[in-house]
Amino acid sequence: MRTSMKAVVVVSLAAGAITACSSSSDNGSSLSIQQKTALTTALTSSGALSGAGGAGAYGALALGILPNIGSLSASASASVARGLDAAISGIQATNYEGAVGIQIIVSGSSSGTFTGIIGWSGLNTSASTVDEIIAAGAITETSTPVASSSNSSIPSPGWADYWTRSPNATYVATSGSFNLTNTSFSGSGVSCTSLNGGQPCNYVIGTMSGNVAFSASGGGGSYTQPSVSFTNLPSLQLTVTAN
Repeated sequence: MRTSMKAVVVVSLAAGAITACSSSSDNGSSLSIQQKTALTTALTSSGALSGAGGAGAYGALALGILPNIGSLSASASASVARGLDAAISGIQATNYEGAVGIQIIVSGSSSGTFTGIIGWSGLNTSASTVDEIIAAGAITETSTPVASSSNSSIPSPGWADYWTRSPNATYVATSGSFNLTNTSFSGSGVSCTSLNGGQPCNYVIGTMSGNVAFSASGGGGSYTQPSVSFTNLPSLQLTVTAN
């Protein structure tokens, strides 16, 4: 499943240069061009989050199109639990200051979908770095995404990764769940075929809501992510027709 989705994603990444001219979504906060550029650099150069073909690339793709971003937040009880987790050092944000959602749908000679979120904390615009990245989602091997109200077990069909800049380490989830409570994408979409090497594609801007929690290993230790939620998270739905 992971291998086939990676092949699918290579097609989708060609759309990364798209810049949205307008949007009906006004949810969340906006980023300056400088901040978007810094975040794109940080997400793609971290070398982390390789699950499902590269979650960092998904985030960069969404940032290039979405006019706004959202955030991820943990409950008060989760914050306490997070403070007791000494498996790793670093900021270990209980709330991620920025986040976007993305849903990639590929049909044609190859088919598959990815539905997920990516969040970050500690953005340094001048240095083009972030301190932490979290990514989670669910994959299908057909062109039908996971249901808009679904509970995907991790590591399959859901998955999640956590990355920290200092110390530089990636933690791959071994258990947990990625839950969608709602997705909202409507309209015929905006064509991006001319920006995708002539390969048919279009995108729709919408929102996603849900939560994710997981346990992970890597970087010489373990990491536990208490439940963080996303509500009406600015999200991108990209539909690609594979050759």
